[in-house]
Amino acid sequence: MTDHIAIVGMACRLPGANNVEQYWRNLRRGTESISRFDTAQLLAAGIDPDTARHPRYVPARGVIENAEFFDRAFFGMSPAEAAGTDPQHRVLLETASVALDDAAIDPDRFGGWIGVFAGCAPVNVDLLARGDDDLIEMIGYDKDFLATKVAYKLGLRGPAMTVLAGCSTSLVAVHQAAQSLANYECDAAIAGGIALWMPQTTGYLYEEGDILSLDGHCRTFDADASGTVGSSGVALVVLRRLEDAVRDRDRIVAVIRGSALNNDGSQKLGYTAPSLAGQRDVIAFAQARAEVDAADIGYVEAHGTATKIGDPIEVAALTAAFRKSTDRAGYCWLGSVKSNLGHTAAAGGVAGLIKTALMLRHRELVPTLHVRRPNPELELDSSPFRIASSTQPWPADGPLLAGVSSFGVGGTNAHVIVESAPATVRSAATSRPGVFVISAATPNALRRLENDLAESLESGTQPLPDVAWTLATGRRRFSYRRAIVATTTQELVAGLRTGSPAVGSGRPAMLAAQWERGVDIDVPVDGEPHRCVLPPHPFERTECDRTPARAAVVRRSEPRWIQITETMVAGHDALVMVDCEPVADLVRQLATADAHVSVGPAGVERVGQRPALVVRLHDDTNIGTLPTDRRLVLLGSGLADVLGDEQLSPRTADVQALLEKHRGSVILFDLGEGSIPTFFPAIQPTVTTYAWRGRRWWGLEQSAASAVDPGTAHRDDVQAIITEVWSDLFGLPTVGVRDNFFGLGGHSLLAVQIAARLRARFGLDIRTEAILKGQTIDALTGFVISLSGKLP
Repeated sequence: MTDHIAIVGMACRLPGANNVEQYWRNLRRGTESISRFDTAQLLAAGIDPDTARHPRYVPARGVIENAEFFDRAFFGMSPAEAAGTDPQHRVLLETASVALDDAAIDPDRFGGWIGVFAGCAPVNVDLLARGDDDLIEMIGYDKDFLATKVAYKLGLRGPAMTVLAGCSTSLVAVHQAAQSLANYECDAAIAGGIALWMPQTTGYLYEEGDILSLDGHCRTFDADASGTVGSSGVALVVLRRLEDAVRDRDRIVAVIRGSALNNDGSQKLGYTAPSLAGQRDVIAFAQARAEVDAADIGYVEAHGTATKIGDPIEVAALTAAFRKSTDRAGYCWLGSVKSNLGHTAAAGGVAGLIKTALMLRHRELVPTLHVRRPNPELELDSSPFRIASSTQPWPADGPLLAGVSSFGVGGTNAHVIVESAPATVRSAATSRPGVFVISAATPNALRRLENDLAESLESGTQPLPDVAWTLATGRRRFSYRRAIVATTTQELVAGLRTGSPAVGSGRPAMLAAQWERGVDIDVPVDGEPHRCVLPPHPFERTECDRTPARAAVVRRSEPRWIQITETMVAGHDALVMVDCEPVADLVRQLATADAHVSVGPAGVERVGQRPALVVRLHDDTNIGTLPTDRRLVLLGSGLADVLGDEQLSPRTADVQALLEKHRGSVILFDLGEGSIPTFFPAIQPTVTTYAWRGRRWWGLEQSAASAVDPGTAHRDDVQAIITEVWSDLFGLPTVGVRDNFFGLGGHSLLAVQIAARLRARFGLDIRTEAILKGQTIDALTGFVISLSGKLP
């Protein structure tokens, strides 16, 4: 038991499922959760029209809902920091918070260190925006800071490591976390991974022999299997040493008895090919470490990529490993969640682990989809395996055992042996009133939590002592609070529904009143209650990628590219062209908006969520070096000749040659002689002109703002400049002069940026320490004026 690891918490966001409960419901129903897109959706997402209409284009992908939304305030991020953070980091951060709630762990009161072991897919480079500070951008997007960001934002002091092993990343992270727990490097650990590519509305071109499916279905183990389907997803588990979890009366979902890792080495056809020997050996090693006999294993969750090479090799490797200890045939069930979700890459191993843990907990098998005729090359008849194709009870006496596999491109193989949880004694009911405390970060979140908890109690059977103890000891404490005194579940639900203050008399009522006044209390409970599953703290998400707040305001003195969409057109001081479909519609909206239009600094800039290059054509621009497979926005004079009848100049002839060989779309802006640009897309045969109704078009060559002498300027002018800098770098349309720097989401690197901007604006030696000590615009205004030698 000392080496066994308990799964005490789980959280996921997977195709078709925003949480573990929805995931289990989909698995039981045999739901395929891969999305399919029509041509209009693909074009709106920026897919090239020729690609979207290609006969071999498969418009299928597994997506997670609202991936571009994030509760930045909950994690203390400014709009600018949130928009400058890879969506993978943001979604993982929220999911880690949910996982801790599911495990009923409050990091501030947990009696030990909590580690983080997590990995991700490649960075979403198309969302990168060149800013003032490469280090801030690197921290926001680079994989190296994935796990440490979770540790920092959630206050976790155990090892925090980014784990990268391709498709086997998340299960490798579980193994690493289990080893860290066994070595007493931490006392709880979050482990798993995320794969999220933006935008998610996309597909792929099918190629014979590739790993991607012909028809957008993942037919693992079927004779007609032709490959997998790419999907987004995040899946995490919270782990503890089993003896600690039992002692602390944690809710235990399942137990990891043993795990193993290895690599294929060169014993295979190529770097990306699977290896029978590598997979066989890692499975046998995990069984040996778990001290189990293969004859006792009732289910295996396979990697299951549904390729013609991969599936037969995997089943052959499993058979070879099992044959070391048993000759039985057809006794062990076999399945793969990829038939439901597609391939969630860095999250796939833990998605399979959560599925398996749920089957063990409910003692129920769920189906693997699309297996109409098993692939004869699997040789199932002579193997230990049969395919689980329907939802059915998992009959067995005593503990159940299962294996979970995950294999990565490059040969890193992981296998985990999982056992059903030990039996627990249900908490006894009590007739005495209990105190039930909840709290949230905002008033709205508190109301939502009350409703979520009421719904959970109405549909569940949790003993009230377990509920009271979990709420009191297993949740973080926030400023907005409620307490209900109740004897029955019906009374508790009624109290949550009404939202009325705590009432009653005696010690329970006194404790409830203290809690609501902000006093942390020790809630009395009867007997030895266990932690139970209750709703997590709800998030209040806002959109971060498509409409980053940092782009809402552009100051006349500092023109820069901003990122917006059609929904951001009205009500802002400045807007710029963004890469979206259809371009003409956005231009028409911009033309009718009360807004200036800003063009960024000279050279090449990236705009929008999809790859785009914005290029100002100068005399020395070598048009022949521009890429022909990316969306281009070209700015220059005389471009109206390109599609007109006029004789082409050498410059416009070069542009026309580029258009003829370009495989994507090109947008041309003819700056002309004045402030009214001519717009037309190269894919249209006519020139369409839109008047901008006198709005300013800020030129690329506009010089930087001149320095201001704070000694001669009025205090209000100095304060306005400082406010402008704060507003831009925090990404906020307005900032109060007494708003606290740290309260807005400030940090040391942002203070460095502010100090650099202010040095340039005022010509004074303004150091980072001034921002960190002053902390408000009002205080900083006084400091700047005093630094100039003048009185305020």
